[in-house]
Amino acid sequence: MPGAEGLGPAEGVPAAGTRRRRALLLWLGASLALLAGYRWNAWGAAYPEAFATTQRDTEGLVFGRLLDAEAHGFLAHGALLGFAGELREDLLTFDSADLWARFTPEAQRLFYLQGARLRAYGPYLTHSGLQGSAFVLLDRALGFLSRPARLEVFATLQAALVAAAYAALAAFLWHELGLGAALGALLVAGASPWLTCFAPNLYFSIWLFWLPGLALGWALRDPARAHEGRRLFLASFLGFLPRMLAGLEFMTATASLAAAPILYLSLRDQVGARAFLRRTLVAGAASALALVLSLGLLAFQIRALTGSFEPALQHIQHSWARRAGNDPSGMPPVYAEAMRTELRTVLRFYLTDPFDRDYPVKPPVVRWFLARTPAELGLAMLAAAAWLALRTRRLPSAARRSAVGLLVAVAAALAGVLAWLVVFKAHSALHPHVNPLLWHLGFLVLGGALGGWALEDGLRALRRRPERAAAAA
Repeated sequence: MPGAEGLGPAEGVPAAGTRRRRALLLWLGASLALLAGYRWNAWGAAYPEAFATTQRDTEGLVFGRLLDAEAHGFLAHGALLGFAGELREDLLTFDSADLWARFTPEAQRLFYLQGARLRAYGPYLTHSGLQGSAFVLLDRALGFLSRPARLEVFATLQAALVAAAYAALAAFLWHELGLGAALGALLVAGASPWLTCFAPNLYFSIWLFWLPGLALGWALRDPARAHEGRRLFLASFLGFLPRMLAGLEFMTATASLAAAPILYLSLRDQVGARAFLRRTLVAGAASALALVLSLGLLAFQIRALTGSFEPALQHIQHSWARRAGNDPSGMPPVYAEAMRTELRTVLRFYLTDPFDRDYPVKPPVVRWFLARTPAELGLAMLAAAAWLALRTRRLPSAARRSAVGLLVAVAAALAGVLAWLVVFKAHSALHPHVNPLLWHLGFLVLGGALGGWALEDGLRALRRRPERAAAAA
């Protein structure tokens, strides 16, 4: 009731229309602020050198695709990503290390800017390369612009989509849990050097990692609407399919971020165990269908190159083995060494490696945050969870369910990170320069929201102590 202790973010709630307008304004403002950081490193979140060079070699796969489509047509080489070069003939290999060695990945951007006509192409067979096809179409639509201008549009669009995704999450958190949760998520997302470096990258398209979760959250936002199962299936399928067509990297993290809104909204709305299980099964079936279709399309693309489906099956098996396999025999040395790395060594590195070190431009509180390890920040989140446990009896039922739902969402995001590190141990051992991004995609951002909620609630409780003392007297 109004005036009760511990109402939390719901206290003084304005009309629903007003809250929606405020959420929209928050989304717009947060999108612009994050875009400035993600596209131009305006807030100094990343080292300038890292911001300018991170994963330029992998991004070269998209530029190679642009060159190949320009020279040979949209469907050339199965419309797969790849590298263009001056070899005498195309290179068809299952071993991406060989692909990287035979071509010049970092030069692909320069080749594109020069409009180079290169003879050979090395297709990247790991996934369908949706991002490459999308940029080919955009490149043709913007043909009236110079190549540097087109490249600026590409990178800005990528950064804007990432900013919009995290701003949408912040707006949702503000609407559900209050300003503290929203600001906590935004501060972590904006201060993250990993998100800042990867946001404008044309290959990674990290906004797609959040697409299934945002789509499912939208589908479940109103439990009273009819045809929930149909909406849920479509949201899951249409959210996961683009992500899978653009790559299967960090798929356990993507799945956990998709599970987060199901967990949160099921707890918030008290739908019961049966309804929660039904939601999970429907979303899981839709994502499985998306996976089957993405692998099927990849098989047809490889068949277009080789004339047979057998190489497609062999490559899918090889891709799984070098990322998650435990038998190094018969594998190239670089993958065999990664497979032999002990799991505890991999986990120790990812749990104890700070995200950033001693970058003097950042404010002290940001430097402190980025100097912490995932294990240390996990302990901080446990402290926020302990505060929630202490406050449970004083929070109204709706506020308590929302806070517990956020805590469960954080746990789901953590499970997604750990699942990738364990199941895909070899991939994690081989990519310490990329895989720390896992922590930043969702776990730390949602953890920031949990910490922001706990801080706001704690300040509110302290403010009310004199009121309670006066009432007792």
